[in-house]
Amino acid sequence: MIRRTGKIALEVVGVAVAATAVLLAVLAWRLSSGPVSLPILSQIMEDAVAGDLDGGRLEIGDTILRWDAARRQIGMRVVNVVVTGADGNRVTALPEIAFRLSVPALLRGQIAPTSVELYGIKTTLLRRATGLSFGLAAADAPIDDTQSALVIGPMIDALIDGSADVPILAYLRRFAIYDATLSVVDEVNGVTFEAPNANLTLLRGDGGLAAPLSADMTPADTTGHIELEGALPQGADMASVKMQVSNIVPAALARMSPAFHNYGIGDAPLSATGNLDIKRDGALVGARLEVEAGKGRFVIPGLAQAPVDLVKARAALTLDAVARHVAISDLTLQAGPHSIDMTGTADYVLGEGVDLTSVTLDLKAGKTTTEIPGFFEGPVTFDDIHVIGTLDLVNRNIDIKEAVLVVAGGKITASGIVGEGARSPALKARATIGTIPINEARAVWPVLLSHKSREWVVKNLKDGDLVGAEFSIDVPADMLADNEEKHIPIPDGGLVFDFNVRGATAQYLHGMPPLTNVVARGLVGNNRFDAWVSSAQVTVAPDQVLQVTKGHFTDPKLSQKGVDGEIEFTATGKTAHILALIDHEPLNLLHKFGMDPQTIGGEGTVNASLRLPLLKDVTMDQINFFGTAHAENVSIPDI
Repeated sequence: MIRRTGKIALEVVGVAVAATAVLLAVLAWRLSSGPVSLPILSQIMEDAVAGDLDGGRLEIGDTILRWDAARRQIGMRVVNVVVTGADGNRVTALPEIAFRLSVPALLRGQIAPTSVELYGIKTTLLRRATGLSFGLAAADAPIDDTQSALVIGPMIDALIDGSADVPILAYLRRFAIYDATLSVVDEVNGVTFEAPNANLTLLRGDGGLAAPLSADMTPADTTGHIELEGALPQGADMASVKMQVSNIVPAALARMSPAFHNYGIGDAPLSATGNLDIKRDGALVGARLEVEAGKGRFVIPGLAQAPVDLVKARAALTLDAVARHVAISDLTLQAGPHSIDMTGTADYVLGEGVDLTSVTLDLKAGKTTTEIPGFFEGPVTFDDIHVIGTLDLVNRNIDIKEAVLVVAGGKITASGIVGEGARSPALKARATIGTIPINEARAVWPVLLSHKSREWVVKNLKDGDLVGAEFSIDVPADMLADNEEKHIPIPDGGLVFDFNVRGATAQYLHGMPPLTNVVARGLVGNNRFDAWVSSAQVTVAPDQVLQVTKGHFTDPKLSQKGVDGEIEFTATGKTAHILALIDHEPLNLLHKFGMDPQTIGGEGTVNASLRLPLLKDVTMDQINFFGTAHAENVSIPDI
């Protein structure tokens, strides 16, 4: 009896399997001739998920089956899908969803997808402190993320956690969104933006989860592109993500959202490739990036009057997002025809969300030629650079803890604060300068600092060396502009530049032979410029050299143009040479009396004083000459 019952049972099972096989064969034959519409499956699926919608309702317009011969899978496509909430409101309306069904599940009498694909939808990736979630809507519909998460949430959970809390999702291994509009809402960082043309796929295998994503980004008036390919091993809390982005403009992010306000200093397209370490909740832990910037412009906080026109840049960075530290193994900036290569570190502080508030930099560079129009007059070559300072992006200033610049073998050491102003920066800084060739020292004298003094030095002083100097400045915002444009004097003590020169060549009056081998001290301060010459030479003609001492040049009012300057000096030598000097163009003092200096013998000393307006073009009528002379062994022909 037992054996007979067992035999009957086996026969029943056999018949059931055979019948199922015949039915599947018939179904396969029918599908091979084309897609099949099965409204009854729509009803089955509506009933299957009803219990998971908390009183809501799923409505399916039609269900279509098709056979994928290549994958040997049954595919299902549902159209006109509508999800209604418990209160009757429409949560989601989707034009089309594609499925691939599990054949083993069908053999068990269960409809279960192995793959789900959504097309042309609008979806929201929502990040909250509690984690990540998705919301869905039709492309032209608003999103109710609370209700619509009920549709996609279980699918995401099934893939990420490998859970099967919803039986219909027990076989799900793939979820994809194609041609979607992705709205990213990061409530943790206060960032919201849209990413059209989004394609996202979640794949689950035995080793864990993989998730490639590609999408455009349209901040402000720009279009960038992002591609991510992530992997989350089974049971891990950290995902490894390969990243590639292109044409992301920081200034456009600033225009798009206040959350990126301080990114407005960089207006150049960025591209980057690298690897990210991201937690399951979306928090960034670290990154290794290769970043490139294209043609554009960036502004250094505090120096808005001197924006840098960027040709291109590249950087190799390692980010520790927990410590908020960046190791810079290579940073190359090209501005104009010149470039600078740097290494160092950056430590940053975030304000609200992801908005940078400050960056502390420690950067080093070797031999570098740079050019910043509006700050330096022309190209400047540094042998070595080391700068430690903080960029305050909120208050728009630079706090330079230490800057060491080596120019032509000489060292400049500086520290101070540069603050932003509408027309010129606020400056409070000190610097010491070692021995530097004067021609190089002129190049590194910033255009903004004591423009009139700088103009005189550039025009009238060259060659030789700057032998030790001290510089200090303490001026409020726009003071330098007022000094230059409105001739308002810098307050006493606000600007002091005390320097010494050796072996220089100085031009004191256009057309006159210059002073050579000059040893002198210069002082800019209290709205005046003084230079004292302790020794120099004047070559009137070949073999006609005078020794000059006790020289003094003064510009008594730096804030004003065209004021009278004074030039004083004592010259010693042969009387003929001294007289030839004061008879030189444009003075011509002796020719007025019909005298030829070369015919006069003896030796002598002259104490000369000239007063003349400090203008580019000066006529003889504007020059006042005073002097006293002492001569010995004088001989005059025909006397």
